[in-house]
Amino acid sequence: MSNLKIAKQLVRMARMILADTTLLKFRETKQKLDDLKAEKQGWLDKLEKAHETIEQFRKDVESGAFPVEGDDPKTIERNKKKWYKMCDKPHTGNFDSFKYKDYPLAGAVWDAFHNCTFFSKEPEKLQRKIDDYEKQVSFMERDLANAMKLRDNLPPEFEQALQNVYNVILNTCVQEKETNVGKCRRRLELAWDIFSNPSNPAYEFWAKHFYRDNWFIPKQFDVDLKDCSSPEDYKAKVEAQAQPYIDELKKLQGNAQGLIDYIENDPVVKDIVAGFYDYKSETHAGDAEAAIQAVEFKKKWKIEAIISEGSSTKKGYFNQYREHFQDLLNKAERIDPEKQAKEFYTDMKDRFVDDLSKYCSEITSVENANIGMKGNIDAIVTAPNGKFKVQAIPAGGYNIQCFHYRVIISRLKG
Repeated sequence: MSNLKIAKQLVRMARMILADTTLLKFRETKQKLDDLKAEKQGWLDKLEKAHETIEQFRKDVESGAFPVEGDDPKTIERNKKKWYKMCDKPHTGNFDSFKYKDYPLAGAVWDAFHNCTFFSKEPEKLQRKIDDYEKQVSFMERDLANAMKLRDNLPPEFEQALQNVYNVILNTCVQEKETNVGKCRRRLELAWDIFSNPSNPAYEFWAKHFYRDNWFIPKQFDVDLKDCSSPEDYKAKVEAQAQPYIDELKKLQGNAQGLIDYIENDPVVKDIVAGFYDYKSETHAGDAEAAIQAVEFKKKWKIEAIISEGSSTKKGYFNQYREHFQDLLNKAERIDPEKQAKEFYTDMKDRFVDDLSKYCSEITSVENANIGMKGNIDAIVTAPNGKFKVQAIPAGGYNIQCFHYRVIISRLKG
């Protein structure tokens, strides 16, 4: 893999890497923990309210405010016991609010039994999640403390090692910018040669990028772009093909039958006027002006389809091609290689520090920090509690996942 390609991947990765720092992870996890606690409290409040409603319901059953069914005292007493039993175990209760709709608390009692039946276990489930997140937060607090200590006490060797990486990236970013600017300028200088040559690889890209299904280039007055030296040459050749037909039609003005016979016997003009909206009516059958309009329209359309400089929806293919590479050139010239390299340097330092903080809280020295031929970043870090090998390995694949770096830290023996 070339240095230019490595630089491109590293710079792209630098924009994503900050989202994976210990501090940001800690904040997100802490926020999630707070949200879980709030959600649990919400369920506890809801269930407490449900139990208060059920207790009020029990009192109403006892006092007779709730209409207990029964034709005699024994039946009424038996049905009361059923209601008491359901109040003792509300998660098994089933209250028909429609049947007892005349009871003022019917809706509230139904909600209370429903919440107790389906959501009584929610606080327990949430508590299990809260316990897990509290463990994560405690570990992250430790890692964060280590990371902050590392940042405040980085040895010169570590800074120098990363500075070496920064110098390599800066050089490759500068080269990448020069390469992209040069490529776009060459394509703009040779725009017509590339555009008019279907055997050129860039032509295939243009055809896929700019083709529109609803754009129809007229088949009349066809000119091979390879025979044209420039857009102006193409325009002149299309006009030269159309002019003999226009001259002949002008000669036939006032000769309706001769015009009809000429159109009928000339397949090019016949095809043009047959599809032209002003010539569909029989009233234009012998109208030379309408036929000339049709030819002029097709000629203009044929030219504009290739070299028009109109709106974005009606821009010719060649000008779309040229505008595309002009935009790429403008973007390439605006890139600041030094800013890109600094972003990478800062982000990679944060990444190494955050990952190392899980293994040690102090760095004694850093050796052999370098960028490998495959884009991997390696270093040997010495700490009071041992030596560690740090590897940042590029990963990703086309149409599978975006390019990213995976940091692997392993303790060295001895």
